[in-house]
Amino acid sequence: SMTWARETGRTGEDRTMIKLIVAIYRKPGMTLEAFNDRWLNVHGPLVKKHAQTLRVKRYVQSHYVSVPEIEAQLAERGWGKRPDAVTEVWWDSLDDYYAALATPEGIAANLELEADEKQFCDMHRMEAFISEEKVIFG
Repeated sequence: SMTWARETGRTGEDRTMIKLIVAIYRKPGMTLEAFNDRWLNVHGPLVKKHAQTLRVKRYVQSHYVSVPEIEAQLAERGWGKRPDAVTEVWWDSLDDYYAALATPEGIAANLELEADEKQFCDMHRMEAFISEEKVIFG
């Protein structure tokens, strides 16, 4: 699931950041270990390589950790299957996001990332939605 979020700075100054959250599913037939290795050691560096061109300010990968007791509790609540991974990508603003993708270099970088994602992600299971982040505490 992709989430666009507006984030307010903790320093008291108003700053609007865009945060993309993606729930990722591995390509059918790929082991979780192979997926995690590919995502961390190939895709991660590729995102870092293109970060300036794409005006990305921060990129975080959240890798699944098996905790059977917690998974059992969630199943008892009726929760569905989890994604294989989650990633978060930040831009200073929606304008920065669009501006980066409007340049020939940004378009090329985005296409290279998409081509790489197709090598290890189940692209048809990706979901997208826009949200506004509300910090309750912390």
